[in-house]
Amino acid sequence: MSGKQGRKMKTVAMVPIKLGSERVKGKNIRPFHDGRTLVGFIQEALVKSELIDEVYVYCSDDSIKDYLIGGVRFLKRPEYLDLDTSNCNDIIREFIKVVDADVYVVSHATAPFTRPESIDRCVRAVIDDNEYDSAFTVERLQTFLWSDRRP
Repeated sequence: MSGKQGRKMKTVAMVPIKLGSERVKGKNIRPFHDGRTLVGFIQEALVKSELIDEVYVYCSDDSIKDYLIGGVRFLKRPEYLDLDTSNCNDIIREFIKVVDADVYVVSHATAPFTRPESIDRCVRAVIDDNEYDSAFTVERLQTFLWSDRRP
């Protein structure tokens, strides 16, 4: 049991997908050498998460269904959310109107290296600690920049 007042909180993950990428055509569904797609990596991490109850791919194009893995549901989103004037907050607000949950996880196909453990750590920070109302994954990167053999 987690969350407020000892009840299990329903946690839902949503992967917003726009198939009509203008800069890199088909980037979310383009297969890698092993046959997996960019959207497939994040689906795998979300399905393997111990704390996520439901995983959705939220897309206006039904053809994304061909790229869903087991345990992932398709939810058709309104096409107006594909416009350049729409932002992720608009997409999240619309999703929340349709899918009820206590905790929402928004994860993007463009984050293929996200691990299930990292997702669970974020969810626990919100559910168990009751100190946070949101969490996100980051990686600290410290490196040196060299140019012309000089720092």
